[in-house]
Amino acid sequence: MRIVRPTLVTHVLMPVALAALLLGLYAPMLNRPFMQHDFDRVINHASLTDPQALAKSFYHPEPDLADAGVPQYRPVSDASFYLNAVVTGVNPLSFRLVNLALLTVAGYLVALWLGGYTHSSIAWAAAFVFVAHPIHLNTIGDLAGRANTLTLIGVLAFATAQHHAQIIGRWRWHTALIAFVAALVALGSSQTGLTLIPVAWAQFYLARRHGDHWSHNTRVEVTPKPLSTAMILALPVTAYLVGRTLAIGWAPEPGFDPGDLGINPMIGSTLAQKIPACLSIAFFHARQVFWPDPGANQTPATLPLWGDRSVWLGAVVLFVALILLVRLLVKSRWQAVAVVLAWAQYLIVCGLFLPVRDYASNHTVGPMVLAAVMVLAAWRAAHGNKTQSRNAAMALVPAAALVLILGLVTVKSQHRWRSSLTLAQADYERQPENPVAMYDYATAMASVGNYAGARAIYEALLVRRPYSTQVLRGLVAACWSLGRLDEADQYARRWEESAVRDPSVALREADLARREGRLDYARQMLVSLTKAHPDNEKARKALDELNLALPFHLE
Repeated sequence: MRIVRPTLVTHVLMPVALAALLLGLYAPMLNRPFMQHDFDRVINHASLTDPQALAKSFYHPEPDLADAGVPQYRPVSDASFYLNAVVTGVNPLSFRLVNLALLTVAGYLVALWLGGYTHSSIAWAAAFVFVAHPIHLNTIGDLAGRANTLTLIGVLAFATAQHHAQIIGRWRWHTALIAFVAALVALGSSQTGLTLIPVAWAQFYLARRHGDHWSHNTRVEVTPKPLSTAMILALPVTAYLVGRTLAIGWAPEPGFDPGDLGINPMIGSTLAQKIPACLSIAFFHARQVFWPDPGANQTPATLPLWGDRSVWLGAVVLFVALILLVRLLVKSRWQAVAVVLAWAQYLIVCGLFLPVRDYASNHTVGPMVLAAVMVLAAWRAAHGNKTQSRNAAMALVPAAALVLILGLVTVKSQHRWRSSLTLAQADYERQPENPVAMYDYATAMASVGNYAGARAIYEALLVRRPYSTQVLRGLVAACWSLGRLDEADQYARRWEESAVRDPSVALREADLARREGRLDYARQMLVSLTKAHPDNEKARKALDELNLALPFHLE
């Protein structure tokens, strides 16, 4: 192992080149309108403009009912959006420029981390390949993707600081501070920040068993400090566990009916149903790394079953990844850290331990891409020319070719990110029988005034999902806008009947109606809910608060 000394090239020119590459790739889409998901998860979130709501997001015991799906504990990413809005205002260009800057920081940290294990030229080549991957279209175009970039930055910064401490044999105060803050950022940005714990263990394990193959030119005696590393991690992890439990509960219930649209279909399913789905997700990650499809919707129409090809291909992927991990750990190869990161990310995304809002999506593939890039960099370093400098120079040729190919895919795929409508249409054309794609396309059409087209798709979708409150709500709005008042009333009654089947759904629908100013309808929903579920204290409390807000009400 070795320490990468600061130079003008590594700490100034190369980061600027990274930023220039990303700006060139994403310039066409930076000022395009916000996407529909941006409004749902960021723009309309109370913490974007309200400091009190932001403060409550850290340790508030009652989550906002308007939070769709599984409540998320992401106070750091929420704070970044708040600061973004305060400094620049709420506009697409400034928010996406910040996303671009964060991805540049992530690429810089990739090079800094790998530079301690291999030649700096190979490390920077890997960083350029990583940031050029089209999977990042989702983290630039979709504001909510910032949480995953921040998480990756936290994990990379912690791993780099720990690596530095292991090389010199002790933690210095500034590297310990960096590691401490990095852990807070990783854990507070999304729950996948928990990956830093197995990454820290892997680096500690490999440092104890390090050999000449850990460095390309120098062997450095390492004196690991496991207790000090554990102490640095202890406070951020404890704060995360306490804050998450207070704010949303350790395993929060979903805000939607598990069978509804827009939520991870694995929520509420049995373990027997989850296993084939998780195997299929392994294949999804492998495919997205090597053959990316930068679409917005990756939720399947139905959960994969044992007869699906993707399930068995996923089993093969996991078997190969497990053999690779064991082999690298036994031989104490540094790229084992990358495989540990990928495994940890996969297990969290599968939702086997914690509920996850979304099914596997492109937002969560970044660590998998990083792991693949690190393994390729290590392979290139080990199987190149014997002369290290020549080997590093030769590594730039395939890296440049990869950056060119990936960049072309990124630029070509940007046409679908022109608006919510074009993005939803691209997903619908790719998977016309997928209920989530159908719903997103209908909603996007309604947002631009094409209520007739939205109504047609909503009605076709209602055949598949007859109790979906989202589809019924969309039909009510579409029929009302088209002047079909009788149909709107019929769908509204079905909407209410479907909502009160699940108290959490009815509470959210009532809260949504209250926020939109439809107080009479909100009260009607809560009255129906209290009649159907008379022991529900939340419903009774919400009804009492709404009655106080109304000038009068009838029993």
